[in-house]
This record gives sequence, structure tokens and C-alpha cells, in this order.
Amino acid sequence: MRMAEARAEEKAAHAPRGVRVLLALLLLSGTVLFGIGAALHPHLTGSSEAQLAMISGTQHWRGIHLALVSGSVLVMCGGWSYFLRERPFAAPGVVVMALVLFTVGHAINALNTIYMTGAGATIAELNAAGTPGMAALYSATHPFGLVAARAGNFIVAISALLLGWVGTRPGEPRWLGMLAWISGVAGLVAVLSLREDNPLILLPVALLCLWQVGVVLLVLREPHGNY
Repeated sequence: MRMAEARAEEKAAHAPRGVRVLLALLLLSGTVLFGIGAALHPHLTGSSEAQLAMISGTQHWRGIHLALVSGSVLVMCGGWSYFLRERPFAAPGVVVMALVLFTVGHAINALNTIYMTGAGATIAELNAAGTPGMAALYSATHPFGLVAARAGNFIVAISALLLGWVGTRPGEPRWLGMLAWISGVAGLVAVLSLREDNPLILLPVALLCLWQVGVVLLVLREPHGNY
């Protein structure tokens, strides 16, 4: 009797499959959208003047960054499909902690993208129009976004290590855990050893995209249950 009650409570604790599938699709859409934005984003190098010229000369600059921001939001929402999957976790508290860090890390990382979407693009337009002092203003404010990206990716790397630990527990799909481990270890090395202006500083968020696709496959392959 108690076993039956425990199973009923366990089943009730899971979201309906329709909700899990919706979140998984949000995760997949966000990963794809973020990937497209990252692929189209130019690598900013050189002085502040050179970077501003590259920004103002890049077609669809705002669209590229809106894709990155929107993708980040979808990933933050869709990542929770991992926690709501049908199979219960041996350490659900660790999963919640990892996904909270995953969400916070992506949000902080997105601050740099938001800066470049709004203030960065505006400063570049004013600089192209000949407004004095724009390069100095960019030099003074852009580091905020770069440091935010470093901090956000540091948090994401820690979340990846926790997800890797969870994913390599007995009964879990080991390949998914290994993807998270690789993302976390490589990400920590990049975040702790590289300058903020090095694009490899974004390695934790980039590599964890593989784990995100793995989560989508895992959720979509679950047995059909109650919607």
C-alpha cells in the first residue's frame, strides 16, 4: 500500500509530458537561435575606434544580438525540462542547484549581449556620425559587459560540473553526463586563464549547447504518458 502511495506521489511530482516536451522544444529553439547568432557575430578586435567601425559596418548587428538574447531566454526556460523528466533523480537537490546556477549564469552572460544590442550599437552609430568622445565612452563602458560574460560563464561552468556529476550517477545516461563534464572542465580552464576579450571565454556556454541538445533528445524519447 505504501509503495503504491509512494509511486503515486512520485508520478504526481512530475510535470505532464506535454509540458516537458514544450520546455524541451524551447531549449532546442533557444540553442539553435543562439548558435545562429554566434555564428554570424563578427570577432571584434583592435582599438575601440576599430571595434566601433566594425559594429556600425555590420549588417543586421541588432538582429544578430536579439537572436542571442532571445536564444538565451529560451535556453534558461527550456533547461528545466531536464529536471521535469519522467525518471526521478537520485539527488534532485543537486539538479535544482545546478539548474539555478545554469539559469543565473546565462542571465549574467546575456548582460554583455544586451549591452552590445543597445548601448554598444548606439555608441557605434554616434561615432560613425562624428560625435566626439564616443570611443572613450565605449572604452569605459564595454568592460562591464566583458566582465559580466566572464562571471556568467564561470557560473555556467560550475553548473556543468554539477550536471556532469548527476549525469554519471548509476542509472543515468552516461554520455549526457560526460558532455556536461567536458563543458565544465574546459569552460573553467578558459574562464580562469583567458582575457575577457578572448572569444574562448564563452566556451562554457558554447560547449554546454551539446548537453542541451542531449537533454532534448532524452526528453523527446521518453515513453508517452499523461499529457
